[in-house]
Amino acid sequence: MLNWFKSIFIKNTDGKTSVGPPVFINPADWKSETSIFSFLIANIQDEGKLKDSSIDLPGTPEDELNGKKLKFAPGLFDALFSGGEDDIDVKIHALAELLNRVARFGDQECEMEFYNRITGRDGIINIIDPLLDEIGKMGIPLQPYLMPYITDLAFKSAHRNAVKFGMAVLGRSGNRKALDGIKILGLHEEFTVFATLAIISLSNDVVNDLWELAKKTDGWGKIQLVDRLAKMEINEEIKDWLIYEGYKNNIMYDYLAYTCAVQGELSKKLRADTINPALFQSAVEIIECLIPINGPAEDISDLADAAYMLERFLLHAKTHALTARHFVILGIIQEYLVELQNNIPEPSQGFTEDMITDCLIDIAEMLGNKQWPPRILVSLETGPVSEFYYAVTAANTLQINTWKFAWQRLQADHKQGCYLLWSYVTCDANEAQIKAVAEYAMQVIPYKELATGPDNDMGFGPVLAHFQPLGYILPALALYPTLGEPMLLAALNGPVTRYRNSALNVLKNWGKDNWSEAVKKQLLQLKKTEPNENTLKVVMEMLGA
Repeated sequence: MLNWFKSIFIKNTDGKTSVGPPVFINPADWKSETSIFSFLIANIQDEGKLKDSSIDLPGTPEDELNGKKLKFAPGLFDALFSGGEDDIDVKIHALAELLNRVARFGDQECEMEFYNRITGRDGIINIIDPLLDEIGKMGIPLQPYLMPYITDLAFKSAHRNAVKFGMAVLGRSGNRKALDGIKILGLHEEFTVFATLAIISLSNDVVNDLWELAKKTDGWGKIQLVDRLAKMEINEEIKDWLIYEGYKNNIMYDYLAYTCAVQGELSKKLRADTINPALFQSAVEIIECLIPINGPAEDISDLADAAYMLERFLLHAKTHALTARHFVILGIIQEYLVELQNNIPEPSQGFTEDMITDCLIDIAEMLGNKQWPPRILVSLETGPVSEFYYAVTAANTLQINTWKFAWQRLQADHKQGCYLLWSYVTCDANEAQIKAVAEYAMQVIPYKELATGPDNDMGFGPVLAHFQPLGYILPALALYPTLGEPMLLAALNGPVTRYRNSALNVLKNWGKDNWSEAVKKQLLQLKKTEPNENTLKVVMEMLGA
């Protein structure tokens, strides 16, 4: 009996001690028919992946959707902001006490309070592990009240923090019945890491379950998932997948290139006398990520068999190097090896003076092939838009002027989504070309719709997507006073701060003598309405105020 009395003495979140069961209130109003779980189920495609349109979860703030506030890619916030907090111990204790009351009494008031606290934060990645540890130390029972509450957080809540916490607890609970639902939540990159940890704890076939999830994800979640999967005991089929598909993601291939090259055994695969074009292409994409030193992840300098891998790759390149991208990777390797000659790394990597010299001779011979100029011209004229960057890079090496090709592509379809085409037609263009680009831009870009008044928008939302070319066009007007002035005026009266700053820089270059009355009027108006403090200072300086 004494132990029972002790068990119901529970500290409140303010540190004071109370006793006895709670006074029950009406059920907490946080469960939702439009839960994140139900939203994801409704957006699963036939192949098991989520529709692209499901990237924006229910409850995403409007200012993130319309570009007024920086929007983190799903899963990125947790990857970046996982550090500690000064008062983390106090917060953990308070949250654990709330869960203690839920677990022992089914306290609905504490359910609501806990929900409010975790959903009132930007993220909870840094509190989950210490909170779960605290729950374990306190011996908080899962049944009969806490498990249903946690399950509802995961599957009936419309707030991502609640879902994440529910997934984390379910992962530690041993409740395998929740596994299928956790896998569905893990399809969205915002929850992939939490699903990964839960699968590791709950699954009877961890490797295959993680692999199946990795094949259906594509962002920050996949990056962290594949990094874990690759270091497990994996079979040859998964190793092949790492090399052919595992490194690919919609953030940056660099994050997984090294992991997949090592754990997928790229060098071993290149050891074969002949390889298929798909393996060569994967090797191209992986090596392209590995050679820039000091990138976002491990690079070729960390690769124990780097020299052997490059030797084998160059051997196969003699047969498979046919596209502009292949030309570019040969140039990248050439530049790397030339720099390496002056500072050969540790012998353990296999680089020697003779090996480097032999490789450079092979590369020079391949790059000197007379078939490259006509191949590159074909790529410039009719190659895929996704490969146009490589065609331009290769053409520059071969001293082929690329402006007309970019201009033709842009005029053929300015809506094709390759905004870099606007960069190509404005970079190193002459006056006549810039004038042609500016006139064309004013015909196809609805710049007048941008003039809705100054704001602090980031300019990344779908509402502002039509105006992205201005990021390339405005700077190109700096040397040509009055050219494209209508677009410049719209930018000055638009919500995107960086476009206003770019327009102001153009006006500085034009000089006051070339400012029209409309420009002067807009600057005076901006003096009254500019919301950004730094931009306002520039306006004041330009007006001599």
